[in-house]
Amino acid sequence: MFVCADLSSKGQETLFSVDKEESLSKGGCLLVVADGMGGMNAGEVASEIAINVVKESFSPDTIQSSVFESPKTRARFMEGVVVRADEAIKRHAEQNSECEGMGSTLIMAWLYEGKVTVTWCGDSRAYLYRPGVGLKQISKDHSYVQELVDEGKITMDEAFDHPYNNVITRSLGDQSKKAKADSVTIPIFLGDIIMVNSDGLSGVLRDKELESLISSNCQTMSGCRAALWEAAEKADWYDNVTAILCEITEGADYDPSIEESVSDGLDKSFFNFRISKRRLKWVLAALTFLLLAAICFLTIRTCHKPTPDENVVVEDTSVNDETPIEDTTVDKTIETVVASQPSQEPEKKSIKDKITPQAKPETTDTLSQQATEPKDSSSLRRRLTPAGMSGSKQLDNGQPAQKNGANEGEKERPRLTPAQGGSAPSNPLENKQKADTSKVNL
Repeated sequence: MFVCADLSSKGQETLFSVDKEESLSKGGCLLVVADGMGGMNAGEVASEIAINVVKESFSPDTIQSSVFESPKTRARFMEGVVVRADEAIKRHAEQNSECEGMGSTLIMAWLYEGKVTVTWCGDSRAYLYRPGVGLKQISKDHSYVQELVDEGKITMDEAFDHPYNNVITRSLGDQSKKAKADSVTIPIFLGDIIMVNSDGLSGVLRDKELESLISSNCQTMSGCRAALWEAAEKADWYDNVTAILCEITEGADYDPSIEESVSDGLDKSFFNFRISKRRLKWVLAALTFLLLAAICFLTIRTCHKPTPDENVVVEDTSVNDETPIEDTTVDKTIETVVASQPSQEPEKKSIKDKITPQAKPETTDTLSQQATEPKDSSSLRRRLTPAGMSGSKQLDNGQPAQKNGANEGEKERPRLTPAQGGSAPSNPLENKQKADTSKVNL
C-alpha cells in the first residue's frame, strides 16, 4: 500500500498515522493498494514492484504539469502507470525464474480539486460512503463472476458465493496479454469516506455489511478500521486484508443535483462490445459521415436520372409537314393554280418543309409527294406522283400531260405553284402577270 497526502513533496513517504488530519497540497492526495498473486514470495515481489513504479511515476521530478489539467488527463496518466508497472513485473519475472507466474492487482485513488479519480486493474476495490446516502462501489471487478453479472446470468449476491469468485480476468504480470486499466472520476463532498481495499476484505464481507460497519463507526477512522478487521476475522478471513480509509473533513456540502459521477475514460458496454467514451465519439462521427455521404450520393443520382420530359427532340434541317394531303382519286381531274388571288395571303411555308405522302397499303389512288433536289439555286421544284406507280411524267405549267407512250391507266398529274409548295414554272416570264407579289428567298 501507499498513501501520500502531498504529491508535490520530493520526500514522499507512506503515512501510517491514523486519525490525523492532513491538509492537501496543490498536487492532491494519493491512495494505492497492490495485491500480489503467485505465492507468498512472488506475490510480495510483484506488489512491491507495482508500488515502486507508482512512486516513481508520481514523483515531482517525473510528473508533468499537463497531467493536472483535467480528470481525463489524470486518468490517462494513471492508466499509463498501470502499463509501466505491468511491464516491470514481466521483465523481473523473465530475469528471475523463481518469480515465474507472479502477478498483482493495482488500484489507485487520486483526490484532487473536489474530485477523486480511481484507476484499477484486477479485483481490488474502491468504495465511497456518503452519510445519508449509503455505500457505493466506485470500481468494477475484472473477474469472471463480474462478467456473469454483466451478462445477467447471476446476481451480485450469487456472485459473492460463486465457487469461481476468485478468478480474475485482468492483472499485472499476465504474460498472455498487456495490462489494461479502467478509470472513473466522481465528485466528493464534506463527510464522504473513501475506502480502497484488497479482495481479502470485500471477499468475506458483503456490501451491506460494509455499509453498516462504516456507518456505525465513522466517528474516527481508527475505530472504523478496527470494526472492519474484527468483522472480517469473524467471517473467517482467508486472505491478507488491506484497507485505506480517508474521510473528507473540509469541502463543499453534498449537492444531490450533481450526484451523478462524471466519468472520464471509463470503458462502457456497448452492444456487448467494450468501447471507451473517446472511441465511441469517433465511431459515431464516422457513422454520421457515411450516412451523409450516402444521402448525398442518392440525391445526386436522383437529380441526374433522365425523365421523359428531358428527352428533347432536336429539329432536323428537313421538317416534315404535319398537314396531311387529301387523297384524290385517279378519275378526278386536278386543276393547278398558277397564282393566288391578290386579296388572299399565300400560306407561308418554310423552305425546309417537304411533303411526304401518306401511303395506304390497299389503294393505289393516293398522291405521293417526293421532294427532290432543286435543279438550280433559283428555284425549288417538287414533283407529285401517284402512290405506287412508276414511269410518271412531269406536269408542265399546270396542264395535264399527254399520255405519250404512257402505261394504260396512268392519269394526269398536277403541278403545284410555289404558293402550294411546288416548284416554279420552267419559264419565269410565261406566267409573270399571274405571279404572287410576295417573295420567298431560297
